[in-house]
Amino acid sequence: MVSRPLYLFSQFFEDKAIEKLLGTGINSDYLNDDKIGRVMDDIYQLGLTNLFIELGLLVIKKFKIDTLFAHLDSTSFHLHGEYNNIETSENNQKKPRLITKGYSRDHRPDLKQCVLDLIFL
Repeated sequence: MVSRPLYLFSQFFEDKAIEKLLGTGINSDYLNDDKIGRVMDDIYQLGLTNLFIELGLLVIKKFKIDTLFAHLDSTSFHLHGEYNNIETSENNQKKPRLITKGYSRDHRPDLKQCVLDLIFL
């Protein structure tokens, strides 16, 4: 589904058990490109980091997960377009955002690569 247009989003869910995943009365027609676009806008406004933190904390609480240990996981993905390589931190100091060409799991060393590291506590 990653590289398909958003208007095909609901087709992906046609043969899935949507009611078991999302609740009674929900069907694949509700998961359309308009809805996913609004959700993506809301996620952008909230901030992806904040979303991951909130979801992680909810899962820890719901399943009573022991947080004595931490787990580090990373993934890489490629980017298209131009990016400003400077970002401002909370104390207004500029720090580099490293987006460079490099190792690609997609076997595309010509594309810019970014690595996302997450630590689960």
